[in-house]
Amino acid sequence: IELKTRAESGDSNAQQYLINFLSQADAQVPGYDTALAWARSAASRNDPGARFLLGYLYEHGQGVPRDYTQAAQNYETAALQGHSIAQNNLAHLYSNGLGVSKDVTRAFRLFLAAAQQGNRIAQWNLGHAYCDGDGTPRDYAQAARWFRAAAELGDPLAQHDLGVLYFRGQGVPVDYAEAA
Repeated sequence: IELKTRAESGDSNAQQYLINFLSQADAQVPGYDTALAWARSAASRNDPGARFLLGYLYEHGQGVPRDYTQAAQNYETAALQGHSIAQNNLAHLYSNGLGVSKDVTRAFRLFLAAAQQGNRIAQWNLGHAYCDGDGTPRDYAQAARWFRAAAELGDPLAQHDLGVLYFRGQGVPVDYAEAA
């Protein structure tokens, strides 16, 4: 209860602890209900971190029933406030038509917004959008650009995909040494 009080008073360390707890703990763990109540309270004030967290919990059915529509609504509120992980996750929902109508163009724009903030997962997703022509014309050079950005942040999937582009000479010159 002290942690909840600190979180509600704006203590960012307490808030982060509760967010981590909710995203990783089993819903049966003592204190989960209290932490979830805090998240709902913060979300009602449109706190982007809490909105993202509720979106995540609804998307994965963690401590709440799985509900993609609720996930999308919470991600949307956080995404509009520039929360890059919420933008990426909302884009995933639009890509797959989960809780929202499938809209690859909207997904592309959300991936781009998150990628431009340095979100490596969104950068990798954006690279795939360019590779596949999802929501944008196919452009291997742009795919390589975004895979490289994510790869430089240490994303192993992006490193692999950039290597494949170098191996095939798609968007970059064939370079087996660079591919390796």
